[in-house]
Amino acid sequence: MEEYAGGIQITFFKSYKVGEKVGEKVGEKVGENLSENHLKIVQCMIENSHISIKKMAIKVGIAEKNIEQNIKALKKMGV
Repeated sequence: MEEYAGGIQITFFKSYKVGEKVGEKVGEKVGENLSENHLKIVQCMIENSHISIKKMAIKVGIAEKNIEQNIKALKKMGV
């Protein structure tokens, strides 16, 4: 909290536990045949929860439509 002329400013920091939860889910699902691309996609999402499909496709090395299909499959598996 900082005081300024006529008021105060308070900064709130958001706690992100998404990575932990996703990591646990992935750990549970590894035995359910997650492909290498599935794992790369999940890792991209953990590193940057706002990553675009386009950027993810470049990082993973597959087409955008394949990223979308893989994400759909991950959702279906509950990851």
